[in-house]
Amino acid sequence: MSFFVEFGTFILTSYITFTTSLAGFIAPYLPNDDKFSQDANPGVTVQEHTITRLDSDFGSNSFIPDVLLKNAAFQKANVLGANPSYGTTTYSIAEASVNIYCTYTTDEYIRATTGSGFFITPAGAIITNAHVAQFLLLEKANRDGETKCFVRTGSPAVAEYEAKLLYLPPAWINANAKLIDATTPRGTGERDYALLYPSAAINNKPLPARFPYLKIDSAALHHSNIGDTVTAGGYPAAPLYAEGIDADLPFVQAQTRITDLYTFSETTADLLAVSDSPVSTGGSSGGAVINSSGEAIGVIVTKGETNSDSLRAITLSYIDKTITEETGFSLFSYLNSDLAYRATVFDDALAPFLRQILERELD
Repeated sequence: MSFFVEFGTFILTSYITFTTSLAGFIAPYLPNDDKFSQDANPGVTVQEHTITRLDSDFGSNSFIPDVLLKNAAFQKANVLGANPSYGTTTYSIAEASVNIYCTYTTDEYIRATTGSGFFITPAGAIITNAHVAQFLLLEKANRDGETKCFVRTGSPAVAEYEAKLLYLPPAWINANAKLIDATTPRGTGERDYALLYPSAAINNKPLPARFPYLKIDSAALHHSNIGDTVTAGGYPAAPLYAEGIDADLPFVQAQTRITDLYTFSETTADLLAVSDSPVSTGGSSGGAVINSSGEAIGVIVTKGETNSDSLRAITLSYIDKTITEETGFSLFSYLNSDLAYRATVFDDALAPFLRQILERELD
């Protein structure tokens, strides 16, 4: 649900990169039927909602690189763990949310892509979508133009930080790189997440001692959570359509509710659906879905198939499960290591491989 625009010869053309506004077509899935199960009392029938199965691109025989599992320096990051104090302060979804804004500049035009994300640790770790964060890989690409990405905060969003990648699933890049320059890319949101780290503040300002962050709830969702009231937030890109790439982007949040759960495996809730809201538009990819306690339970990733105004979000439990599979560390363990060191190792060990895959598709 990122938004991609090109500005050249005073003509604005819109391009949606893996977006919810034009592209978020969920892959075909099974009908959402209800099961009926017997209660402990004989003769009492209780209606139980089914978690809908989605087709997976990453089955048991799929290519899931184990580069980081075998990298001694990467594994060492947890030995050097920072173990920051989270404290008891709580922050709002607006305070913790960020806008990730990248430009690609040549002599002829400027292209811009925008998405959302949010801080999830006081040390500044940011979670977003892979289809938003992939453009950070191109900052060091061997291309004619120059790619530059910034983390922006506030409402309207203002550039505050430069960022480095902490993690982006190589399996996602391997499966989806071909879509980076497509006009109508499609996807389910499977493994579509990334972690960033603010490496420097703009204008040589010092980085904050603590960042406003959302606590995360990586506990598995259950079908009983369908109907729960939640809040979604992000930076919809609608102003860019009307005013161009320099338009102000305000933060938007809205109360909504969980309408369905989906799985890429068997019964785990890997993806949640929420009802339509003002957040349901391009640019909100990577934004947070929080529960009534203010904890993040999902990361907005795409739009629904049957309802063009609904959203899908990958669950924090799914992210925790897959990052453990790919790196050997749980999400909590990963985030409580030395972030600067881990970002450096990721940039050395894996980023060149991922960048090469993207560059091949852009040639």
